[in-house]
Amino acid sequence: MKISLIACSKQEVDFFEELSAALNAVMPDISVEFFYVPSELDIPFQAKKVSGNSDLIAAFYLYSEKNENNAIVLDKLINIELESNTKILKFFEESSFGEALTEEDLQLEKENIAQKFAEIIVNYLHYPEKFKPEIEEQTEEEL
Repeated sequence: MKISLIACSKQEVDFFEELSAALNAVMPDISVEFFYVPSELDIPFQAKKVSGNSDLIAAFYLYSEKNENNAIVLDKLINIELESNTKILKFFEESSFGEALTEEDLQLEKENIAQKFAEIIVNYLHYPEKFKPEIEEQTEEEL
């Protein structure tokens, strides 16, 4: 299985090595490729470019401030996903990496975020039932 990871170079942190290691620890038979693009607006083009050679694409854009480009890029990725029939997991999230971190804290944060995304990817591929919504029951006190 081949997984392509795509990120914008504007991201404040690169965690693809940690993510690849986390994925390989659970699925040793996978191949992971990294792709970096200059701008978030370039993510869809790269996704389209690799869609024919990838079993799964994970597109990442961790931003410090939401802007109008986020919706445009997400819309384009959905169109590419439908046209190519290659699943694109879209990880567009607000990031707090702009805060001053020590080298040790930064490494820990990279490992934590890599583990978080690895779990989502593994669950998507092998345990889709984990995405079933759970309805919490209210106790009598809460009613």
